[in-house]
Amino acid sequence: VRRLVYTLALTRALELDGHPQPPRGVEAPATTDATPRTPTPAAAPVRPAPAEPGASPAAPARPAAEAGSAPPEAAPGAPARGGLPAQEREEELHRLLAEQAGKSHYGVLGVPSDASPDRIQAAFFTLAKRYHPDRVAVGTPELKELATRVFARINEAFTTLSSVEGRREYDHLLEDARAGEGGEEQVQRVLAAVAAYQRAEVHAKRQQLDQAIEAAQQAMEGDPTQGEYVVFHAWLASQRRPAPSPEQFSQWLGACRRIVSQEPQQPKLLYWYGQLLQRAGKPAEAISTFKKVVALRPQHIEAQRELRLHEMRSSKATTSTEPGEKKASLFDRFRKR
Repeated sequence: VRRLVYTLALTRALELDGHPQPPRGVEAPATTDATPRTPTPAAAPVRPAPAEPGASPAAPARPAAEAGSAPPEAAPGAPARGGLPAQEREEELHRLLAEQAGKSHYGVLGVPSDASPDRIQAAFFTLAKRYHPDRVAVGTPELKELATRVFARINEAFTTLSSVEGRREYDHLLEDARAGEGGEEQVQRVLAAVAAYQRAEVHAKRQQLDQAIEAAQQAMEGDPTQGEYVVFHAWLASQRRPAPSPEQFSQWLGACRRIVSQEPQQPKLLYWYGQLLQRAGKPAEAISTFKKVVALRPQHIEAQRELRLHEMRSSKATTSTEPGEKKASLFDRFRKR
């Protein structure tokens, strides 16, 4: 009995001191806190402070989903990209276009007649930043067209004055106009004719024949002493459809020959005359005229291109089979191989 009691006491199977313990080899059960836990109170909503009397209510905060959204499109009549509203910018361009018609290239750029090339370039860049069509606005098509016309006049002035030869010829033209009868009024007519002629060249490069003919007509009427305008207008008119009659071509050629005989050292005049000869079906005379143009101005790209095209056609004609020579067939070529 003693041994049994002793064994039960060692294995804690027998309670001796009134404090029950789990037997050896058995894990004690996890104790649980009988005290109930107090739930954490939810955070109270933050209430905005009361607004002061007379203060405007605050704008509601934007939702997070709208924070990165694109800004709304500008409403009609909103300020243009240049900073002015579309209506004011349109009025400015109309006013500037009217002023340009009576100004010289120097006046268009806002520089004196003795300005250095660097100053002319700086003035052009300043105007381009303000009046380039891509920088004016995304407004109506009319506003875009106005900006295009204004900047075209600015670009014409810069193109002429940035070239040493072009500026020298332009200065001579201004001197001749001032020395003639009419004084300042004559100068303004000559300047308007020069601007019209340059517009005609731009329209011609863009294949806008009707606009080019109209501008060339204005140049010819504004300064009829310039034979270059007359020849250029004749060449443009010869491209109309239906094709002009042979009598009309004969009239144009007669007038242009007289002009060329009086001004045989004008490369651009001769170039337009060569183009008119080609339209009239006189290629030999046209090529001879283009050669004169290159002799007077070796850098004349358009005349050089016409001569190259003529050489290509001539070389292609000479490489054709000669009369009486039998052309080798496809089987003959393989047989030779």
